[in-house]
Amino acid sequence: MYGQYFDWLSSKFHDCNRYSLLFMKLYSTNFEWFIPFDENRAGDGINLRYRFGRENDIPDPVICATLDDRPCSILEMMIALGLRIEEQIMGDAMDQASQWIGDMLKNLGLAEYTNTNYNEEEVDRIIYIFLNRKYSRTGKGGLFEVPDLSLDRDMRTAEIWCQMCWYLNEH
Repeated sequence: MYGQYFDWLSSKFHDCNRYSLLFMKLYSTNFEWFIPFDENRAGDGINLRYRFGRENDIPDPVICATLDDRPCSILEMMIALGLRIEEQIMGDAMDQASQWIGDMLKNLGLAEYTNTNYNEEEVDRIIYIFLNRKYSRTGKGGLFEVPDLSLDRDMRTAEIWCQMCWYLNEH
């Protein structure tokens, strides 16, 4: 079932075939947080497992026993966030969740790491920067960059949801 679930997750990004190595790395890496409300992003990622089950007629107890056996991955968190932006904030029927996921990959600096240009050392370095909030104050190197961020805000200390809202306000 893991393979089917990974394929389902990957399908949420239109260019997934070019990024299968990167997506597998993001899927195999736990999303770790230390900003309190970022735990909600992990919860959203875990809830994708049950959404997958509902869309594929797999009962919750089966999902719980087979897929819900580890913490949320970075890939799950990013896809869940892209879907939230699209479905709950933008409310578009245009299926642009893939665009939001692509924006996050670009902002992180991961968009260049397609299967033909994959560099595990660099990907690991970028993931470390992201998870440890070592990116810039404006969010460069994180999920969302807001270059004109006012002086009283620091993306490194803000929960991901706030970062996303500031980013969306700019775009």
